[in-house]
Amino acid sequence: MGFLRRLFGFRNTKWRQHFFILAVAVVVLLTCIINLMPQLLLSPTTAKPDFYKKFRFMQTQLDFKFTNVFRSKDLNETSFCLDYINPRTKTDFSTNFDSMTNQNQPIMYFRPEVNITTEEKKRILRLLPDNFLHSNTPSDRVYEQLEHVPKGYTDNSSIKVVYIWYLEQWKNVSTGLEFFKHCKVNRCSLTHDRAAEATADAVVFSNSGHLPSSPPFNKSSSKQIAIININESPDRSWSMEKYKNYFNWTNTFRVDSIIYDPYFKIGRECWVPPSVPNPGRNYAEGRTKKVAWMVSNCFLVKSGRMDYARELGKHIQVDIYGQCGTLSCPASKHRECVEMTRRDYKFYLSFENHKCHDYITEKVKNAYDAELIPIVLGARREDYAQVLPKHSYIHVEDFQSPEELGQYLNLLDKNDDLYNEYFKWKQTGDKIMNALNWCRVCTLLHETSLPVMWYEDVERWWKPEGVCNDDKNWK
Repeated sequence: MGFLRRLFGFRNTKWRQHFFILAVAVVVLLTCIINLMPQLLLSPTTAKPDFYKKFRFMQTQLDFKFTNVFRSKDLNETSFCLDYINPRTKTDFSTNFDSMTNQNQPIMYFRPEVNITTEEKKRILRLLPDNFLHSNTPSDRVYEQLEHVPKGYTDNSSIKVVYIWYLEQWKNVSTGLEFFKHCKVNRCSLTHDRAAEATADAVVFSNSGHLPSSPPFNKSSSKQIAIININESPDRSWSMEKYKNYFNWTNTFRVDSIIYDPYFKIGRECWVPPSVPNPGRNYAEGRTKKVAWMVSNCFLVKSGRMDYARELGKHIQVDIYGQCGTLSCPASKHRECVEMTRRDYKFYLSFENHKCHDYITEKVKNAYDAELIPIVLGARREDYAQVLPKHSYIHVEDFQSPEELGQYLNLLDKNDDLYNEYFKWKQTGDKIMNALNWCRVCTLLHETSLPVMWYEDVERWWKPEGVCNDDKNWK
């Protein structure tokens, strides 16, 4: 205390010591509240924009798709490969059907006043998910929604307003019609103006560090669509307990979402000749190093990936870059890092921080971008099989132990023919594509024949028993 007195000019005055101690305690308490309970700062509707700006440091980085999704110049005339002979969905709702036994599923029913034929109903249902925690639901529903043009839609159709609730850091995103100009169905407008709460056709909330603890306002009418967007795993999402019967649509990486929003999509365009790589290329040529991993989150994870990587490193060379390893390749030099791994390595650890259904992030895309074989840990084997090209990746749960996986990787390292088998998928013309999330939001808003939909308990839908699996193997 003598040091503090000298530092702040205190002498022996007791009240100054007490005042200083009290001030330090208040600062510590406020810091704890800000870092541990950020929802308290965002929950009420009385939160003012100026107040919110003071705490912008609490916000997490948004999914890249929201800011970069509409930058392609050649999307207007795109047509994707759809197989209309084999329907994508098996769901069949009877007209006026207004309840379901499983509360995890959204309530869906066709409006009695909507005159819809059986064939049209089938066409509409192809746009929607067909079961909970899917067992065999092709993710090509993304294409179904991208290619769908509602009957009666024209270039003069009324504009649907999409209001993104209270996310000021999206101010750099083009508002108005500009945001949707590359969409096939593009008569939509984006706004951040809070006045739109009462008039917007859709209101989008994000549950990645931005969702208030309870609805900030009541929907203006039964026709206003409330959409929850989530790009974090259920283990890292904030509670939605107080949002019962509030959200109409879900927009997440899980395939059973109304609008499935993957971190990336692999497919091909039918009307554009595929760019097929040289089938004789040797992808192993010149690569002398084995496994690379770039990771900065070392301990705030539940998947057990650090332990697995260290154990794997006992049986094959594993080079770890970032805060969790001994090597460095800064994020500011992302392109150089990609080229370095492409030149030197053969495998990449695409390990997720949580093991949850369908939770497949950009980590796999990073491996594909560098033309490496991704070694995946996270979602179930079935989940990866539905969205990634066959024989283009290696799932750790196909092996009894890290030692067995290491032995297999050493085998591939020594055999170029076996290694190159993992790149044959590139000769099909498939490539990494943009899922155009917001284009599909606009399309569904214009589809007047969609069934009425809402989630009785969105928290139970998002976090049912068994949706995540900690560090255990999936059954």
